[in-house]
Amino acid sequence: MLEMKISIEAPELLAVLNRIEAAILAKAGSDSVTQTTEDENIQLTTPASNGAAFSSSPPNVGVFVAAAQTVPTEPVYTLEQIAKAGAALAQAGKMEQALALLAKYGVQTVNQLQPEQYGAFAADLRALGAQV
Repeated sequence: MLEMKISIEAPELLAVLNRIEAAILAKAGSDSVTQTTEDENIQLTTPASNGAAFSSSPPNVGVFVAAAQTVPTEPVYTLEQIAKAGAALAQAGKMEQALALLAKYGVQTVNQLQPEQYGAFAADLRALGAQV
């Protein structure tokens, strides 16, 4: 058996989890429990309907609420960050390389870059020694 302990330091989330756990324990014979918060409805399945076991001891253990979250896989850059790094590169005596990089992307200035190009352009700037 795998034991998992989760420590949460978010008082608002902890309060919601406590209410959810209390509702589950109070309605253990029901097929499901609906816990309503100010912003959303959370539908949980109780042990009676799926065979899972929830522990009431210690408090706040036994209930796990997951939310879908998109996590960027690469850094997100702003035009300002790219322009600043390009300017620093030019000031460091690498103006020709900076201009060649702009030409590689088919633009004359960083303002003409498309947002979807920022990541690749920033990587190329770093390859030339810029701090992005």
